[in-house]
Amino acid sequence: MNSSEEYDVSTEAWQIYRAIYRKNIKITDADIHAKKGRPFVAKAFKYKGKESEILKFSGETDFNFSKKKVFGYGRSRYDHYKVVLGENFPECECILEECYNKFHSQENISILPQTGNLQLVKKGIGNDRLDAFIWCLNAFYQEQGNLMLNFCSADNINALNSYLHLFSDVYEYCNVIYGINKELTSRLIVSGKQEIDSPKRVIEYMNLAKDFWEQKRKFIDSCRIKF
Repeated sequence: MNSSEEYDVSTEAWQIYRAIYRKNIKITDADIHAKKGRPFVAKAFKYKGKESEILKFSGETDFNFSKKKVFGYGRSRYDHYKVVLGENFPECECILEECYNKFHSQENISILPQTGNLQLVKKGIGNDRLDAFIWCLNAFYQEQGNLMLNFCSADNINALNSYLHLFSDVYEYCNVIYGINKELTSRLIVSGKQEIDSPKRVIEYMNLAKDFWEQKRKFIDSCRIKF
């Protein structure tokens, strides 16, 4: 990966997507549009004998523990969690550093539609927190709100709905896309509706990330791929 390439759309990332979503979306090198902007594929997603309309899919980082300063935020997400940890930081530094080291890893990337701007939804709700995104997704499936469509243009609503409605609920979505089980999905939903405003909450969030990566690793390994 060169210095200007984002890991979630790197050559290695596309190899992972090709393998773990092989039953849902066929991706060849020729399918990847990489000449302008973030690389993407334009494909229908298939699941249980159904398929979505054609959408643009790109890579997405799941948990964000980056040390890169966020525009308009004043500091990196790593530094934000460090500040919230306060005097607890020294005893938690190792686990926070572990989370940072997982930022660009095979276990921390998934595909997400560009069509309908779900990547902007994830960034806009909870400041790029996966748990907040999953909480929002659960609300969508329970018909308790349409935040998932906040950044979707009228032209793309039908296409996005055709993808989201392939899955019966958030648990099915998370199992197919992230390879995680119902218990972990439920914990992410509960966490996602809460602020991360105390040392206890930062520690809970980091432990959620570690449990997520453990299950994601098993998901990748179950596809019998070696990188």
